[in-house]
Amino acid sequence: MNVVYKLLFFFLIFIVTALAGYKVYVFFNNRIQSSRRGREVALYAILLFVICILLLFIASLALVYGYEWLKGSPDAVRETVPA
Repeated sequence: MNVVYKLLFFFLIFIVTALAGYKVYVFFNNRIQSSRRGREVALYAILLFVICILLLFIASLALVYGYEWLKGSPDAVRETVPA
């Protein structure tokens, strides 16, 4: 696989993940700032943390499967020839 394709794919995933993370942060920050009860603040903070973790996990999966797709031959599937 060409290194240029790897770098382009990495930067694409990085930019999409960073923009999504920023949007999630802004949304939940506004919710936290406008909350009146402590229970709401705790709920929004936990949701922000969980969604950011899921976003990073999905971005990592996208990189792994994207690199396998770019490589053209996934390592997970090996054909065996009967003897």
